[in-house]
Amino acid sequence: MGAVNALPETVTAAVRRGAVTLAVAAVAAVLGGNILDVLTLVAGDIAYRQGSTYHSAREQKLLATTTSCS
Repeated sequence: MGAVNALPETVTAAVRRGAVTLAVAAVAAVLGGNILDVLTLVAGDIAYRQGSTYHSAREQKLLATTTSCS
């Protein structure tokens, strides 16, 4: 979460210094991390044979997962 909050300032500072490559790398790192998280959830849902992982989770677990991801 901290990386996402600091990303706009990091990209702005990198562009001002002329390091456009650094700005692109910062954006790619954040997007890549988020995509990996989603793919991990998809793989877990496929591997879980008792139905959907979303429907099997308790309300407290869903709240904890949702607040940690957002």
